[in-house]
Amino acid sequence: MDPVSMPELMRFIEVTSLYLSQSRYDIDGFLSKRPGSHTIGELYDSKRFHPRLDLFTAIAEEAPVDPEEDPDYHRGLAAREEFRRAILNLMASERLDAIVYPNSQVLPPTRQELDDWKWTVLTFPTNALIAAQADLPSICLPAGFAEGDVPVGFELVGKPYGEAELLKLAYAYEKAASPRKPPASTPPLPDEPR
Repeated sequence: MDPVSMPELMRFIEVTSLYLSQSRYDIDGFLSKRPGSHTIGELYDSKRFHPRLDLFTAIAEEAPVDPEEDPDYHRGLAAREEFRRAILNLMASERLDAIVYPNSQVLPPTRQELDDWKWTVLTFPTNALIAAQADLPSICLPAGFAEGDVPVGFELVGKPYGEAELLKLAYAYEKAASPRKPPASTPPLPDEPR
């Protein structure tokens, strides 16, 4: 592995986030094709959602019905193309087959951290949105365990249409590293040795 960095990473992550611009439109479109369908607005008004779903609340309260109504929507789409090119240029200049990074910048939150609202969905320090917002293929893999047997993982990001190469890399890694282990609380399956 060769260490690389992308100086404008955080700026790209911020300007390419279209969750609030696009989600209501996409979810309403999905729900409209289902029997007994509802809209985000109807579900929100009827309080038929868990109160801890802060992203749902933000979508219901802040998102436009149509992304075209958001003046930043097209700028975000254009920034996604710029983000993709920046990642691909980095990969080309460093002669990389893929980029690897931790799935998250912190360990998974504890129940107490969730109850204290330490993070919301939109503020949790995740890296899992990098590939999604750059429209690049990726695969997440187990990396092992942090203190306290907390499972941690990493994400491999590849080139456009590079899914086959990512799967080969992922398979080779898992075969060599064997990073998985079942939790102690999980009983073995009937055909597994104890």
